[in-house]
Order: sequence, then structure tokens, then C-alpha cells
Amino acid sequence: MSTPHVLLARRLTAGLCLFALPLGAAVGCGQAAAAKKQDVGSALQKASANLRASGSTSVTIHLDDASGALKKASTAGADALKPAQADLLTGGTISITIDPAAGKTLQDVQNADPKLPTAEQLKLANVAFSVQADGGDVAQLRIVAGDLYVNVGLQKISDIAKLAGSSTDVGAQLDDLAASAPEQFQPLVTDVRAGKWIKLPLAEYADQLKALGNRAAPSPSAAVDTQKLDADLLAAVQPFVSVSDASGNGTERVLDVKVQARQALKAVLSTVKAIQPALADPGPAQAAAIDKIADGTLNGQVFLDDDHLKKITLDLQSAVRLVPPGATPAPDLTGSLLTIDVNDAAGEVTVPKDVSPVDVGALVKQLLGTFGGARGSSVPS
Repeated sequence: MSTPHVLLARRLTAGLCLFALPLGAAVGCGQAAAAKKQDVGSALQKASANLRASGSTSVTIHLDDASGALKKASTAGADALKPAQADLLTGGTISITIDPAAGKTLQDVQNADPKLPTAEQLKLANVAFSVQADGGDVAQLRIVAGDLYVNVGLQKISDIAKLAGSSTDVGAQLDDLAASAPEQFQPLVTDVRAGKWIKLPLAEYADQLKALGNRAAPSPSAAVDTQKLDADLLAAVQPFVSVSDASGNGTERVLDVKVQARQALKAVLSTVKAIQPALADPGPAQAAAIDKIADGTLNGQVFLDDDHLKKITLDLQSAVRLVPPGATPAPDLTGSLLTIDVNDAAGEVTVPKDVSPVDVGALVKQLLGTFGGARGSSVPS
């Protein structure tokens, strides 16, 4: 079984491709002339190849609300957000960077042997993840050479809480926690309070953490071939995806993408169940919920430049139109977009500065012993 961050590298590539790239076979559903369809398909295939050949790729997910429709909808009704909270929602971002190690590419990571030891899988790619709001980092995570680094922006969290109308003093609460924590944990809490990064040699404890996770959530009876699953999912949804050329100036291309949502969801569930029934059994209620989705398409656009993927957008109003008939009226989100910015020439993921000297590994070893994570195997000292 692949580790979560190796799966993330595969899902990052496959997920972007699911909406944007290896859809040449689906272009035939468009309205362009045959030569134009072939041209679009070629551009998608080149962008797919460039993405897979990337040495480091980042995506940034955010909301675009130029029309103000999303803010208007979120600040109205019984569960309305305050305007400041709505601004945090529309102004926030989630960023993910996958940086394959040792000069490898995303394609190499995708093709890595899933039977590699967990500790080795953790070293296949370095990963950075961050959540930003109100112009600053709320939380950051990195995995570099098998070591996990975590940073929490307590001051930014405190500022956000105040914008939301809370009078809670986050710093004071953490000070109280440090004072009441067991002696061995106090230096850690103090460093978190000071904004330092916390380091855990994750690869060193990979097997113990995996064993603990397996006991908490048993794995399916059979291992899943994630590469086959990705390929089968793409093949399953292609009949329900159409791609057409929206414009093209110089090296820039804009492609309109439409996905028949209800049919694509059914195809995805059927495919996953065929490969591993234990992974997806929606049950009658969930299957019925999919059947109730309105017959329509999720609409978006793919932006290419010089055969490189640059951006994907999803029209939120098209998602609203899929609300089951007879349900509570959905808000008008005309003009609002979910946007994914893509950079397939991102900088490398490096070890952060200002790392706490606290030996978190020793604390983890103690916790693993407490919860039985090391049962049946030795824990490194």
C-alpha cells in the first residue's frame, strides 16, 4: 500500500488529468471541426506529458468571487456568515507542492513500486502543504527526506478568530496548556507558541505508525493497485466528458470542459467497486442520492500556455444547477469560480528554518508504546 503523500502525488497528477488532460478521446463530443478536435487533443496530450515530466508541481486552490455572488449568498439566510468571515472564505487558499526526490519526475513517482517499504515511499517525493487566510499562513506541513515538519500560525489563527467576532485569546490558552502539560511536553508547547516548526523523523517510525493506523482503520482485504485504479477511473468518466476549443491566441489556449455529473459519479462508483468492493459500497441511500442529482453538467475551463497546464476553473453556478429538483432553492452563484492554479515548474520543497530542537521522536515513541503502536515490532531508540 502506498503512503498518503505518495498517493497524493499520484492523485495530484491523475486528479488534474481527470478534468483536464488525457481527454483527447473525449474531444470528439465537441462541436469543432475534425481538424480542430485533433489540434485540441494534441494540446491536451502535450500538457499531460509536460505535467508528468515535471520535477516539481504545485497547485493552489482558491475561490474567485468577482461578482460578489458567493459572498452575498454566504452572508444571507439562517446560517449566515458575518461579512468578515465571508471575506476569509473567499480570500483563503490551499496550496500543495509535490517535489519528486533525487531528480525524478511525477511520472517516476506514479510508477514507483507500491511494495516499497513505507520508509522508502516517504522519501520518493518531498511535499509541502499550506492553508492561508487573511494574508498569512494558518497551518503548514512539509515532508522532506522522510521527515515531517509542522508549523501552526497561532497569531494568524488568533487574528482570524477576532475577525470572526471571537474574544478567545488563543495565545493565553496555549500558555495555560503549557503550564498544565506533563513536564516532557512543556518545551514542545512552548516552541509551538513561539511559532517554531516541529520536526518528526517520520520514516523512522513509519512501520509503527502504519501498524497503529491499520488497527484504527483496518485495510481492505486485498491491496489496491492505485495506478490501475487511476487509469480505470479516467477511462470510466471519458464518455461523460466533452472538451471544446474556446479560444487560442499565440501559445495560450482556453478549453471548455463539461462533465455529465450524475453519469460520471455512477461510473466512478462502479469502477471503484469493481476493483475493490470494500472501498466503495455506497448503499441504497447514497446510490439514490446520486440518482436524484439533476440532469446537467459541471462546467469549467482549462487554461494552457505553451502546452503547459496553467489553470483549471469550475463554474460554481453549474454545480448549483445540479441540486435535486424540489430541494431547497440553491443560491445564485453566477460568476463565482473554484480555481486551481497550476505551476509545473515549482521550486523545490526544502527543510524549513527555525525548527524546534525538541526531540519529538522520543515523545512519539512514548505515545506509540502507550497506544500499542509498536506491538509486535521494535521501536527505534
